[in-house]
Amino acid sequence: MTNYQIIEPTNFTSIELATDTELRAEYAERSWDYELPDHLEQALEDDYVQNRLLYSETTFKCIQVLYLLNPEVTPQMLLECVRAWNNPE
Repeated sequence: MTNYQIIEPTNFTSIELATDTELRAEYAERSWDYELPDHLEQALEDDYVQNRLLYSETTFKCIQVLYLLNPEVTPQMLLECVRAWNNPE
C-alpha cells in the first residue's frame, strides 16, 4: 500500500499521510456535486491522488464550468487547465 502526503484544504500547515484509497475517497467526497463523464472523472481522480494540492474548491468549480462550456473537452485538456489555474504566468 502506498502512502502519500496530503495537506488539509483549510490548513496548509497540517500534513498527514493518506493511502491511495483514502485519497480516492476524499476526491469522491469533494467532487460529489459535479457531474462529469466517467473518462474525465477517472483522469481527474488519478491526477488528484498524485497532485492533491492542485485541487481547491475553485478548481473543482472551474472544471465543471469548462465541461459545461465545452462538453467535448478531453482528459488531457482538463489536466492542463488544472495546472494552468495553479501556475498562472
